[in-house]
Amino acid sequence: GCVIGGIGLMAMDLYEPISSLFKKKGDYYEEIEKIIKIIQINSICNKEGEPLTIEKVSVCSSGLQLELNIPLGLSYKDLDYVFIPPLKAAFNDKEVTRERNIINIKFTELKESYELCFPPISKNLRNRLITYIGNSIDELVKVDFSQAGGILLAGQTGSGKSTLLRYMLTHIATNYDESEINLYLNDMKFCELMLFKDLKITKWHNTDPERVIESLEDFWAEVRRRYKLFLDNGCTDAYEYEALTGNKLPINLMVIEEFTILSSKKYKDAIEILNDILSQCRASKSHVIITTQRPDAKTLDPRLKANITHTIGLKTKSIINSNIICDEDVLKYCRGNGHGYLFDNRGRIEFQGFELDPNEAKKILAPYNKCQGVVMDSRDNFVVETKYKVIEEDDGDEF
Repeated sequence: GCVIGGIGLMAMDLYEPISSLFKKKGDYYEEIEKIIKIIQINSICNKEGEPLTIEKVSVCSSGLQLELNIPLGLSYKDLDYVFIPPLKAAFNDKEVTRERNIINIKFTELKESYELCFPPISKNLRNRLITYIGNSIDELVKVDFSQAGGILLAGQTGSGKSTLLRYMLTHIATNYDESEINLYLNDMKFCELMLFKDLKITKWHNTDPERVIESLEDFWAEVRRRYKLFLDNGCTDAYEYEALTGNKLPINLMVIEEFTILSSKKYKDAIEILNDILSQCRASKSHVIITTQRPDAKTLDPRLKANITHTIGLKTKSIINSNIICDEDVLKYCRGNGHGYLFDNRGRIEFQGFELDPNEAKKILAPYNKCQGVVMDSRDNFVVETKYKVIEEDDGDEF
């Protein structure tokens, strides 16, 4: 985008430079003129007479961003009471939001749906876990798990949470094989993750809350085992260990669907282990996705929330629920059906998730499933339902 402005310039002083630089309608020239006039009319000063000033005006793909300098004695609430209302009135139904001293005015809206796609992950990048969640206004929105130990996926019924999780796991299954990733599924909604139960990459599928602690203990044991490897080899994380030894460690991904079921005192030990995992798992190429429909302050206790580095927030029923999820009220105003925000180390990114229904996902996943015929196999304390197909070799022997 285009950025103009100068530090400490008053709105009246800044009016002429903006007018002269933005001469094309495509650069929001008329809109910027309107904003400057609003600032002039609603100019506010502190007790010493120091005025609110504009630090920077940025033009981006979705609209305009104003960065304001607030003199000592004025607060963000002064912007909310004096400056935001006339901006909202001037631009009718356009979205005007404030984050501290940054005001965003959005003129370009996300489409309500985008063509379904499964971007390939190149082989040289598959030593870390990458997936996509949808489209922003100008690009695909990527989630790089190497930057995230734990990811919270939250939204009310109808927000598109299940569809988004279905897309993410389908995209992962079509890009990573069983030598590259181990998938551990704890499905507290019993049938939400059934599509992924028979994948070659799936090492654990559980629908019993009583057994969640078993899976968490084994997952945590593997995280600790890897840290011992790093210590023995003088490494700080899995990527340094792989570069030093040439030994590849598969990615471990655990999904806990509707983890609020574990919030009762009965499962207190499970939450404690989950907190331990979230605080240390990222460096060991181990990651956790936890999902919930309607979290409360007890469910997302401070320690758990502090250990969640990335949040994917979809529509919520109330501002309170939105604040619990992401410390902002924006999720209350999402339109549902996959419209949401990713909160990561880049900040806040608005996106529209892809639509992927179960039947479509089933067809896509068919080549990545285990073969048919059921046996039970126990591996490293994980009870896995594995399916094999009875086939014949050239000599006619069956196995």
